[in-house]
Amino acid sequence: MASRSKKKAMARGQTNGLEAGQPISERIQISLDPIYDDAYLRLTKEQKIEMADLVAMLSSNPTAAVPLIEAAIRRYPELKQLWNYLSMAYFACGKPERAFQVAIETNKLFPDYLFGKINYCNALMSLDQHERVLEVFQKPFLLTVQEPTRKVFHLSEVVAFLSLIARYSIREGQVPAAKYCLKAIEKLAPGHSAIAEVKREIDNAAIIYTYTVMKKAGERFEAP
Repeated sequence: MASRSKKKAMARGQTNGLEAGQPISERIQISLDPIYDDAYLRLTKEQKIEMADLVAMLSSNPTAAVPLIEAAIRRYPELKQLWNYLSMAYFACGKPERAFQVAIETNKLFPDYLFGKINYCNALMSLDQHERVLEVFQKPFLLTVQEPTRKVFHLSEVVAFLSLIARYSIREGQVPAAKYCLKAIEKLAPGHSAIAEVKREIDNAAIIYTYTVMKKAGERFEAP
């Protein structure tokens, strides 16, 4: 019987812009245990508690978290997670330009950091530059393509990646692909906040599409 802390799952995702949106599947192992790098493992127990406190503050009070995360980066510049936290905090504070700058710097410092790349792409889309996602992630949009040396991914990495591809697909006009990603997230992480976020973007896309169709229909009706 599989342990509670780990599970194997078939992560199925649908790419967009590939062979008319044909589904492409991949088999990966999804872990519920944290996946730490060497820099984090070298931290003392007290330092790890400090990191956990920063994550909690990032969720509850991002404005207050910003100077604390910046101070932590000065002490532990090799901790890539901190750079990602800082970008997320700026976004939460309503400072997308500053968040984007930090995301760029994070991607330069840690080019192989999956969360850093995802956050950078989310920043690009927030600035209406979704086409630049292809500068970071190549098609087909599979984790095993982006990270060919890895077979085990944390659940949060899988959800973040699927959410990114869903948002990108919507902007490419491939809503079915976004819905496919949404179903995968719902199956893997029921109740995750990403579900509501992706659903909201899909609903907004549907509203915009309906409005556009009705507007065009009205223009044809009014035409002499």
